[in-house]
Amino acid sequence: MVSIDKVGYGEYLLLAEAPMFKRRYTANGDIMLGCTIGCDFCIYRMIDTTIPYFGTGELKRLATPEEFAESVSNSRLISERSLVIMGARGDASMYPNDIPKMLNTAEKLGLTTKFLALRRAILDKTVKHQLADYPQLYYGTTITPKAIETGSPVPDYLQLKGLQNVTDFLNKVSIEVGPVTPNNIDAVKGILKELKDMGWEKAMYRGVTVGSWGVERKEAVEKMIKLGFITPEQAKQALESPEYFYGVKNNLDSLMEKAIQNMFEEVGLKAYRYAGQFYADNWDLPVPLTRRNKIRSDILEYAKKVQYPNKDLEQQLDYLGYYDHDVKWSNEHGIRVAYVNTKIPITEDVAMYLGEVTGVAIIATNYLHSPNKEVLKHYLKYSFLGIPERAKKNIMRKLN
Repeated sequence: MVSIDKVGYGEYLLLAEAPMFKRRYTANGDIMLGCTIGCDFCIYRMIDTTIPYFGTGELKRLATPEEFAESVSNSRLISERSLVIMGARGDASMYPNDIPKMLNTAEKLGLTTKFLALRRAILDKTVKHQLADYPQLYYGTTITPKAIETGSPVPDYLQLKGLQNVTDFLNKVSIEVGPVTPNNIDAVKGILKELKDMGWEKAMYRGVTVGSWGVERKEAVEKMIKLGFITPEQAKQALESPEYFYGVKNNLDSLMEKAIQNMFEEVGLKAYRYAGQFYADNWDLPVPLTRRNKIRSDILEYAKKVQYPNKDLEQQLDYLGYYDHDVKWSNEHGIRVAYVNTKIPITEDVAMYLGEVTGVAIIATNYLHSPNKEVLKHYLKYSFLGIPERAKKNIMRKLN
């Protein structure tokens, strides 16, 4: 169990209790916590509060479909242009019948938000029908090369076969190839060729991620070494990382990355290194221009084609309860930059929302990557994540 005084405690608490638990380029949520698929390399098998729900057959309901839609509607950190993920802590295949119910409620509430259901399980005809019936719904899947050998029970050849069900919706399905390791990189090009043959023109690729919360980092790293999932250099980075959760995230060495890029080029697919690039380039998502309180140069070119809402920054700060704010403006890298000072820290969640709705790069002079105990109370007071009353009571009980 992570101590209440530790950095990141707020996000750690939300992770196991709230339908919406964080927002980056997307708002990350789930109707159910957990996944019966149980990939060996899943980071949620290295968090003490989520371990019981991954690969065990047990799932935890975080909200009814109706409550989830209401949570989105009530969240001040979700705009009419946001992309909301389902399956951020699991797999959307765990609750296929809940997705239409949620979307029907979202329609009644007048939500224009896009929803992205992440699903490693094979995309079947149910997915096809949902994509046809709901314009706001998108699907995303991750195909792991040499899946069985790498540690995923879902064979990559069956995932590719399942994609044939959704070829009428190429613009509504995102595909990520990964995690790519030294042991499976030789199978990447074959997957790309099959995608190309089915009509896909673009895909993302991903490196490895190792993290832990409430579990000793050494234990997590040793497990990944035994799986052959990480290299000695990645293991060293993970053990030495000062991060409270991620040891390494989406990590690829330069030689592997160059090899993968060459494969995309040879096959004739457009490659995206990061999801934010894909969302901006293909789904008109107004992606924030910063990450971890720094301007993110790799996103700027993709963001140029997006029309941002251009809401007033100071009004948005008031809307979020930051009444004591002070803003200093700058122009850097061809974009507007706001240096924002507040008494209550601005977290990554808040900076991402502000960047999305204003089109401004937000740099906070009083910054926390994720909420601590006191900042989480501010989240709850101003309904940052639209948490249902039942979950809010559970969280407040643990905070006091």
